[in-house]
Amino acid sequence: MLRVAYRKAGAPRWRIPLAGTLAIALAAFAGLALQWGTQPVEPDAVEALLASASARCASTPSISMEKETEIVMKKSLVAAGLMALAGAALAHDTPNMNEARELTPESITFKDDPAFPKGAQTVLLHGDPAKPGLFILRIKFPPNYVVPPHTHPGFETVTVLSGSMGSGMGEKADLTKGKMLKAGGMLALPANHAHYVWTTDEETIIQVAAVGPFDLVYINPADDPRKK
Repeated sequence: MLRVAYRKAGAPRWRIPLAGTLAIALAAFAGLALQWGTQPVEPDAVEALLASASARCASTPSISMEKETEIVMKKSLVAAGLMALAGAALAHDTPNMNEARELTPESITFKDDPAFPKGAQTVLLHGDPAKPGLFILRIKFPPNYVVPPHTHPGFETVTVLSGSMGSGMGEKADLTKGKMLKAGGMLALPANHAHYVWTTDEETIIQVAAVGPFDLVYINPADDPRKK
């Protein structure tokens, strides 16, 4: 709805916003099109329709320029805040995929990852799990550690780099079943396949190569540390 805006001095200011101007112009040309379909349109008719639109623009009330600017600024601040929150929700710094890189073990820095139970640390080596495409993630598990049953929305491969990792299938963890994968072993999982992993008495480092968008979806929501 269009409204009258008053200056501090009390005098009304009349102005049509851009959206209103476009709407009136479209209405004018719609009327012109209707006339065109039934009979020839004289130049005077075009001028009359445009004059009518201009008259409406001059007499239709609207909000003041100051108020409109304030609204735009507030919307911009809200959008910037949402973008900042989205960035903070990501657990990894996204590497630049357009440059060649050579990494040594000493140059890789692991950080706590809120998607895993406390104790696990990760580092993103390539890509972005939140976007379509390949990404590579390295994960460090402490001794005697369990990642509860979960699924992923995309295909995943896991390669054990050091230590050993237990691998079990299903929606309930049973550490007496499954297979123990040592350094060099690999696990390949289709999308939405329930599984769980664990370590025994040694630290283990694995490398995940998977396709995004990616997530860690726990079978039991109570196991998700992000919801605690």
